[in-house]
Amino acid sequence: KTFIPALFIAVNFYLLGEKLSKPIFQNFKPLPELIKSLIIIGITIFLNQIIVIYALGGLAPDRSSITSSIIIAIILIRYLFLLGNYHQKKYTQIKYLLIINIITLIGFNLYYTDIHYNYAKSVDKRIVFIKENDTEIIWVKPLPNSGYIYSAEITEDANNFKNQHLKNGLGVKNNIVLITDH
Repeated sequence: KTFIPALFIAVNFYLLGEKLSKPIFQNFKPLPELIKSLIIIGITIFLNQIIVIYALGGLAPDRSSITSSIIIAIILIRYLFLLGNYHQKKYTQIKYLLIINIITLIGFNLYYTDIHYNYAKSVDKRIVFIKENDTEIIWVKPLPNSGYIYSAEITEDANNFKNQHLKNGLGVKNNIVLITDH
């Protein structure tokens, strides 16, 4: 999940490396450096996740990948900067490929911004509805697609952990149940 945003941030450093007047790292070889960078990224992700999984005894939450995200961004920045410095004026087509990549990533962000906005608006409406409703059982409609893994939705069972967690989190006394079509 963090590779594409990190690449989006790091692409500018390729162009910066290309603009320098002389090569910085004389022995830079793109393919071996790429392999080395990918191995370091893999080891970082593995170690970060194994520590969290060991501590929690289960899958790690998304927030636990912040350390990995920062390290991935730094490794990509380093690699793209050195790659840009290595290429300098030799490969102008790579510059156009990177510009197309940036435009594509901006398009993905715009697309998902709308999905996330609609989801957040639906969550806000649901919370207001639950807090204002005073019936014994509060029936709520399913949330729209969030663009993420669909696992945080409450269920038809008022005693389910997710339902109880939402009930306690909002400080309501009534049971909250999801309306389903079947």
